[in-house]
This record gives sequence, C-alpha cells and structure tokens, in this order.
Amino acid sequence: ERIDAAQVAAIRARHQPRGERLVTYLGMFKDYQGVDYLIRAFAKLAPHHPGVQLALVGDGPCRAQYESLIRELGLQNRVVLPGLIPHADVPNWLAVSDVVVSPRVDNHITKAGFVSQMPEYMAAGRMIVSTWVSGCRYLLRDGAGILVDPNDVDALARGIEQALQLDDAARAPYIAAARRNVEQFTWQRGIADVHDSYRSLAP
Repeated sequence: ERIDAAQVAAIRARHQPRGERLVTYLGMFKDYQGVDYLIRAFAKLAPHHPGVQLALVGDGPCRAQYESLIRELGLQNRVVLPGLIPHADVPNWLAVSDVVVSPRVDNHITKAGFVSQMPEYMAAGRMIVSTWVSGCRYLLRDGAGILVDPNDVDALARGIEQALQLDDAARAPYIAAARRNVEQFTWQRGIADVHDSYRSLAP
C-alpha cells in the first residue's frame, strides 16, 4: 500500500497540530487484544510525556468499555479514537505514528492466533512494542522490536517508555531487522518457497 501525502497531512493537522507524537494501536477492539492494558500503561506514561498521544485505530465489541476506562483515567484529551478506517488508510496512520503497539494478552484464544497487523507494522518502518504472544517472539526475532510480557501493565509501560526514549540512530537496527523479517511473508517469497519445495520433490 502507498502512503497518501494528502491524507497524512490531514491526519497531522487534526491530531498532531503541535507536533505531538503518536503511540498507536491498530486493530479490532476485542478483549484478547489487550487494549485495556495499553490504555492503563499509557496512563502511567502520560504525565511524563505531555507531547505524546495514544491513537486507538479500530472498533469492536469492547469500544464502550475502553471509552469508559479512558474517562475513568482522565485521558479524554490524550487518546485519539478515529474508529474503523479503510485499509488504504492504514499506511497513512502508520506513517504518522512514532511507536506502534501490539498489547495482545496470553490466553487460550491467542495461543493459536496470529497478529494480523504485525506484518504491516514491520513494513512501515516504525518502532514496535509487542507482547510475545501469537508468534510475535518469532516475527520480531533478532531485535526487530521490543518484546514485553503479556497481561502486565507495568511491563508494557516500560517497553513503550524505552521505545519513546530511543533516537533515530538507536531505532535503525530494530527497523532494519523488522523489514528483513517481514520480507519472508511477502507473496513472492511464499511462491518461491512453494516452488522450491516442489522442485526438491521432483525426480
């Protein structure tokens, strides 16, 4: 997907008028995604990072619960909730994000799941903070992101804090590793792997 410069400018004008940094979650609002942990972790960081906002991009059955938690923690002016967006807008939101997060919990659902947004996070050249569940330990191997323990607000807050403190030079190795890893999940690589498998079986 290509970045739309006009859309990026519109997002910046609306949500980053003073150059705010965005910590972004992109995905469904379901309980196993751990967005409540992310909101609580952000509440710990927010007083120390006045120029950082949390963007929760998506929708789902837990939206009302998350909105209530945001009000309870006094974060109404620090959390952006744009709702569901067209898939074509995903690269635009990732382009304006400083840190992207997968806070997925560890439970019976996520043991067999896959974080569908992770390849997009990895290809976008953003700093990634993720729990290690649903294959993320493998996807983010070789230092492709900051991995934290799931179901742990403090661990998630520490991971995001670490990401926010890294300058561009310190982020570069993480981003390069993520791009190397995600290349294995392209259609071209998949087709090549299947082709090589069949060749190896040929007499």
